[in-house]
Amino acid sequence: EVHTYWIKDATGEFVVNSKSVEIIESNEDSCKIKIVSGKKGEFKVGCRTSNGDFYTLDVSIGSL
Repeated sequence: EVHTYWIKDATGEFVVNSKSVEIIESNEDSCKIKIVSGKKGEFKVGCRTSNGDFYTLDVSIGSL
């Protein structure tokens, strides 16, 4: 399952903090994330801006 995520007013490099998901495509405004585990869980999408700020978005995974 693939979803697109973005963080309002944040542009930069996107990262995730879980092995249950992977970024399959990204640009400065958003990223497409593939859920590689069918288990319920949570992860964070992070965006590091060019001026060094770091923003996060908490995401919950329901069972697939």
